[in-house]
Amino acid sequence: MDPKKVLARLRKICLDLPEAFETTTFGHPTFRAGRSGKKTFAVFENYRGEDTICVKATHEDQALLVLDPRFFVAPYVGKHGWTSMRTGGGVDFREVEELVRESFRLVAPRSLLKKLEESRPRPRKGKKK
Repeated sequence: MDPKKVLARLRKICLDLPEAFETTTFGHPTFRAGRSGKKTFAVFENYRGEDTICVKATHEDQALLVLDPRFFVAPYVGKHGWTSMRTGGGVDFREVEELVRESFRLVAPRSLLKKLEESRPRPRKGKKK
């Protein structure tokens, strides 16, 4: 899949989160949570010739994700739950959104978690007959 299109979709997903912003770290588009900007929750990078989306996961989720060949433990930071997803074979952006939102939840301060829950669309109530 075209890396520019993948990055554009990832950017939209990330920047829709409360107080999220984009910066560049080591030449890679990096998405951070909060005004302090210290908490990274997603990175788009090229690792050994493959475009990847890297997110933080719990160790339990990481163990499950890497059973799928699209995923691998991120170099250097993988021991902290960081997991990379290869994007070359196509991308399910609903899955990416779930992974990004969970990564955001793991690093964001409580004030942003509250905003995240408040921004979540409420299910529409059906009409009673």
